[in-house]
Amino acid sequence: MCRQEIPPDFLERPQLVEVEESQKESEHPEEEYQWFYEGRNGWWQYDQRTSIELETAYKQGKRTCELLIAGFLYIADFGSMLQLRRNDPSRRRRIKRDLYNVPRKGVAGLRLNVQDEEIVREIRGAERPASPASDSMGTGDGTNTPIPPSNTPQTPAGGTASGDATPLNDRIDQRSDSLHQVLEQMRSLVLREHLSLNSDNEFEEDTEDASISDHLTLS
Repeated sequence: MCRQEIPPDFLERPQLVEVEESQKESEHPEEEYQWFYEGRNGWWQYDQRTSIELETAYKQGKRTCELLIAGFLYIADFGSMLQLRRNDPSRRRRIKRDLYNVPRKGVAGLRLNVQDEEIVREIRGAERPASPASDSMGTGDGTNTPIPPSNTPQTPAGGTASGDATPLNDRIDQRSDSLHQVLEQMRSLVLREHLSLNSDNEFEEDTEDASISDHLTLS
């Protein structure tokens, strides 16, 4: 059980990194160096373990130092001052060795000052426009007319559907003509079969008559 009072905003504003500068200044000598990696709009300090590994390898005169960070193996190249992922060298970022008290964003992805981060978020939110220009289309009288969504089928006043310039009546006529052609073809096929059947019957009757006539003549 926790034996001290928990602030109401502890979960929203946790103190993940100790930031007592007076205590740090007393603990660190003036010439102590730390290692930093480049982030967006600033530098992040490596955690204490990684920073010690880098400093030890650097003082030993090694060209590179292998690091295990968040389950991935990285290689710190002291010649080019770059950090590269071992299995993907295209993922790289700059690193530097500097005094421990230089301006930095935080330690290993944890910000030192949460209030500064909230101020930056408020500034960015204020810079965003209330209604983006891409969502509306201006008219001559200064009012904005919303653009209809592209995935909604629109029916113009001329009686045609969007994406099809053929009038509805013309399409109905075309379908009627197609159906009429199909019926005519079926009718023609039936007539051909009927004529073929009649011709076969007539040929059989003529053959029978001829055979009967020959039989009578011989008898």
